Amino acid sequence: MLSQFVPIAKKRTLSDLNFSFAEGTNALGRLDDNSEGLLLLTNDKKVNRLLMNPENKHQRVYWVQVHGDVQQIALDQLENGVDIILEKSIYRTLPCEAKIIPSPTHLPPRAHPVGTHFKTTWLELKLIEGKFHQIRKMTDKVGHQTMRLIRVSIENITLNEWIPGSIQEIEAEDFYDKLKLLH
Repeated sequence: MLSQFVPIAKKRTLSDLNFSFAEGTNALGRLDDNSEGLLLLTNDKKVNRLLMNPENKHQRVYWVQVHGDVQQIALDQLENGVDIILEKSIYRTLPCEAKIIPSPTHLPPRAHPVGTHFKTTWLELKLIEGKFHQIRKMTDKVGHQTMRLIRVSIENITLNEWIPGSIQEIEAEDFYDKLKLLH
């Protein structure tokens, strides 16, 4: 589903969830239509400002299934930063952590499964920034198309084994503490 409340024809959005959200609730960081995983929602505008400011360097962890057999040179390139196109300009991504991980075993099935007739590799990427389609652009830049993208954590709030579409409410103080925000 799209990480927004405004309905769009033939697309599922947050408004389709069976939950009564507080007025003014917005997503912190977006997941595109082909991405999945942890999405934080709040009606506290201060959290959005603090969390999305790159100067605060809040870590986000993603599991990324890419096409092909990833070699160390590609991991090194990802870790050192690569040039991607953002808003018609070249942008150098900040250094990040990149490593190959075993295929996750507890993931829910996808509506559009990734084919099994070609080699894929699972990566774990830890970033402190989140530009428009950044991970997809980064993996493309090093020669590996992203097949599946899952955000598994933002700071100390983790996806664990939550069910897709489930909602977990967190008390404000715990929310700030887990996100390492001063309030």
